[in-house]
Amino acid sequence: MSMSIGVISVRHLDHPVDIAYAFAQYMAERGLFGAYMSGMGHSWIPFTHRQTERMLDDFVEERRLSRAQREEIAAWLKSLPWVGGYEAFAEEGDGPGIELYFNW
Repeated sequence: MSMSIGVISVRHLDHPVDIAYAFAQYMAERGLFGAYMSGMGHSWIPFTHRQTERMLDDFVEERRLSRAQREEIAAWLKSLPWVGGYEAFAEEGDGPGIELYFNW
């Protein structure tokens, strides 16, 4: 058995604005249970598309957001660079995935 060593690079995305920014913070807080790494203001968390849709539903319900606010967040989620091949942690039908790095 051999060990593979690689370099991970982060491509910073444009900051979401308004209610989408609040949702990004919510994702960072709620996603920690599945984080690859977290601590001291940093976390690296995998998400599936279906998982973020469920989080969005919960966020909208908890904060009693308007339809327009929900659509603003959904548009931000849609703009993220989703990729396939997340079978390692996704269930059938979860759709594409993304690994996000949060720094606060």
